[in-house]
Amino acid sequence: MLDERTLVAWSFPNIPWRLNDRHSKHRNGALASVTAPHSRTFWCTAVKADLVEWRCKGQDGKTEWWNSGGATSLALRRYVGEQEERWSMWLSGVSNDAAGGEVERVGLLTSADGEDWVRHHGDKVFGSVMDCNTEDWWWFDVAGVRVYNVTKLKSDLVLDDDSVHFMYYAGADRTRRRQIGLAISKDGIYWSRIEGEHHSGALWEYDSTNPIVVIDENGGYRMFFLRDETARSAISSNGVSWVEDAGHCNGLPFPISTFAIHQESPRYMFLCQPQTSRQVQVFLAGDNEMWSKHCDVQTEVDWQQISIIPMGGNNFRIYGVGSDRQVHVVAVCV
Repeated sequence: MLDERTLVAWSFPNIPWRLNDRHSKHRNGALASVTAPHSRTFWCTAVKADLVEWRCKGQDGKTEWWNSGGATSLALRRYVGEQEERWSMWLSGVSNDAAGGEVERVGLLTSADGEDWVRHHGDKVFGSVMDCNTEDWWWFDVAGVRVYNVTKLKSDLVLDDDSVHFMYYAGADRTRRRQIGLAISKDGIYWSRIEGEHHSGALWEYDSTNPIVVIDENGGYRMFFLRDETARSAISSNGVSWVEDAGHCNGLPFPISTFAIHQESPRYMFLCQPQTSRQVQVFLAGDNEMWSKHCDVQTEVDWQQISIIPMGGNNFRIYGVGSDRQVHVVAVCV
C-alpha cells in the first residue's frame, strides 16, 4: 500500500542549455534547428524523455497509474525565488475506467530544475489530483480532463486576498465532444470545479480546446483557444465569465493543432499545424492585434500538444506531448 509520500523519480538527461549560433550537440546526437528571419539559423538540443510505466495499486486491485496508457497534454509553471526555483507539471494521462475504457485524468509532478521530476501521489483514482467527473453524469468532462493551462489569477469571484491557481482544461463527454472548463486550487494539488454558464458545466456551449489565458492590455484577462482548428480569443474581467472577441488572432495560420503563448512582453506564440507537426512556428504579437511570423523551429517530434517555459532572454524550453503519447522537451533560442 503506497501512502501520499510515495514518489518515483523521472530523470531527464543532463542538458547543455547554453545556446548560441554554433552547433550544440547532445550526446544522443539529436539536433533541432531554428530558422529565423534573414536566413539566420540557431541550433539547439532536442531531448526525448520516455514515459516509464510508474505503477501503484489502483482502487480495483489492478496495478496502474493515472498515466499508465501514456500522456495527452500538460501545463507547467516555474517559480524562481532568491534561494531556489520550483517547477510544477500538471500532466493529463490515459488510464482505465470501471468499464475498461480509456479516460483522461490529471496528475502532478514537481522538480527543482525542470530536468529531474518526482511524481506526487494524489488522493484521486490511480494517484491523480483531478479525476474526470464521476458524480454528475450530465457534465461535459465525465470521460476525461485534458489540461492546457495553469495560471495564478485574482478574481472578485474568489474570496481570497491572494491569487489562486486557475486550471483551464478541455473536458470530454461520452461522445468525446470537447468543451472548456475551469477548476481552482489554493495549492495546485486539491482542485474544485467551477460551474460555467453552459448547462453542462462548461464555460460556454461551443466545442473548443487548447485554452491559454494571459493578462490583457486593459488589466483584464484574455483567453486564446482553438475551435475547428482556428485560433480565437475571448475576454473576461474575473477569469470565469467569458465573452468571445473577434480580434487578436489576425495573421495566424489555419489550421492549427496546438499552440502555447509567452505571457510577457514581447509576446510570442509557438504553434504547430497538423500537416507539419514536427515544425514549431513562432509568431510575434504586434500592433493592431496583428501577429507576424518570427521563425521556425525544426524538431524530431510529432507534437500533439505543447507548452513553453521562458528561461531568460530569448531562450525557451518547449515541453509537450508527442503523437507517441510520450513527454518531450526541446531547448530553443528564438
